[in-house]
Amino acid sequence: MKKCTKCGVEKPIFEFHKNKNSKDGHTKTCGKCATFQSKEWYRKNPHVKRKANLLREYNLTIEEFENIKITQNNKCAICKNLFKNQVDTCVDHCHKTKKVRGLLCNHCNRAIGLFKESIDSLKSAQKYLKKYNSELQEK
Repeated sequence: MKKCTKCGVEKPIFEFHKNKNSKDGHTKTCGKCATFQSKEWYRKNPHVKRKANLLREYNLTIEEFENIKITQNNKCAICKNLFKNQVDTCVDHCHKTKKVRGLLCNHCNRAIGLFKESIDSLKSAQKYLKKYNSELQEK
């Protein structure tokens, strides 16, 4: 048994993360408190998480991300709508090569994904929409 320094509750040792640098081989805070502390820290420092994700997922630095955003005038590369916030700004990349293509809004990024990045499917959808849009215009 060990007492958590954060919540003050005595808990079984297995509820504490391992730490080879401590005397007993475990952290001072229990797993629940450590998770809570971590979530709080990331909530207060979202830029750190974004920076780590960009680097890990796309091999892209914050500076490179911001440069792409500036090049695109803070607009989606497809629909040209302004990005509302960081959540709405998605890094578009080829899933085969992992190469970054540009930045898209959440809607356009999801649309490309739903079409499985297939140019033929997108052309077919375009043809379909043109057909029914022209029928509406004739009425």
